[in-house]
Amino acid sequence: MNLVEKYMQYVRPMKGSQIFHRWSFLTTVAAVMERRLWIDRGRLGIIFPNMYTILVGPPAAGKSTAASLSVDMISQVLVEAKPRIRLGPTKITQAALYKELKDAERLYPVRGVGDCRSSPLFIYASELAINLSDFGGGTLTNELIDFYDSKGLTAEVQKRLAGDDKATTLVNPSITLLGCTTAQFLQSAAQDKLVTSGLSSRIMFVVEPGRVLKERNYIEPDHKTYQSIIAALIGIYQMSGPMSFDKDAFAWYVGAAEGADIAGSTLTSEFHQNYYGRKPDHVTKVAMVLAAMRGSYSISMSDVMQAAEWIELIEPDMIKAFGTRNVDNDPALFSYLLAQMPEPPLSCSEGDIRAKLAGSGQFASAAPIVEQTLTGMVMSGAISRENIGGSWIYQKNAQPNKTTSDK
Repeated sequence: MNLVEKYMQYVRPMKGSQIFHRWSFLTTVAAVMERRLWIDRGRLGIIFPNMYTILVGPPAAGKSTAASLSVDMISQVLVEAKPRIRLGPTKITQAALYKELKDAERLYPVRGVGDCRSSPLFIYASELAINLSDFGGGTLTNELIDFYDSKGLTAEVQKRLAGDDKATTLVNPSITLLGCTTAQFLQSAAQDKLVTSGLSSRIMFVVEPGRVLKERNYIEPDHKTYQSIIAALIGIYQMSGPMSFDKDAFAWYVGAAEGADIAGSTLTSEFHQNYYGRKPDHVTKVAMVLAAMRGSYSISMSDVMQAAEWIELIEPDMIKAFGTRNVDNDPALFSYLLAQMPEPPLSCSEGDIRAKLAGSGQFASAAPIVEQTLTGMVMSGAISRENIGGSWIYQKNAQPNKTTSDK
């Protein structure tokens, strides 16, 4: 039984979402690995196992329960003469990030390299919406991209808060993030900001689309399995040095990466292009975690195949939740609706318009703003409509500037 299977066995009595449990644990193990394990890709740069994972589901779907079960184990990963794994602030601000990363700075020996200094931080935010609303494509977003990329083994950076003349030196900073939010928030408040900044391509959105069962009764502690998992995490925390693919795993990975590039090149959505462009890195990071769980510095074929399988398992719901965009309150809603209508003399219903919007990666709800916009389009002369059987049927006007009324 591998470590993921053991963890899933441990949490099974609690029920809840299996994908939330799995990805919470994978992200927690990535946090345990910090920057002490990496893959050197030469001029392509170094990749570390740190992840940004966001659990996405409706309220009371068990997101924070699944995440907390895994994150709480971090406090038990204790090794004599080694610093504790640093848990960061739940409220992500620029100032808080700088302070926590500075306080997380540590020195540790790495086999074959010597002493290394770095500033790894693990952030768990059970209400990530509070933080995502601050992402405006500006400084905070840029910082999170930088701290995800974690460039190089020796990457001192100078950071300065607005209005502060004194710079803070951060030594090899990196962040692993585990957060929880709802699909509604992603589709409304955060989506454009995340996509256009490129931050979305660095995040694994783990979506639970359905209702999950919860255990309401008392559950007996399983100390034996718990201690076995903690012992394994302590073993991972003591690993350090470069990792690499074995020959067969690398050949498989290259083929999968080419496939992801081809898939991304055939899509028009910016979210899809971003996601498929970075998918090979996500596979690599999960495969690194799986290898470390075996106590190995060599990534095997089974590691990369399992990583790809788990990622592809969540892809459809991830794209459905984040790859669509709510245009109800978009200033360009008039243009979006008009673009979905066929040329005259063809006509369409409101349902037809919504279906075509969905096909283009957008959606409009039944909110009054949509009906009001369509009415405004009629009044402007851009379209006309006719009530047939109690439903409005819409048609573009051949001469958009000509005023027309309802039939």
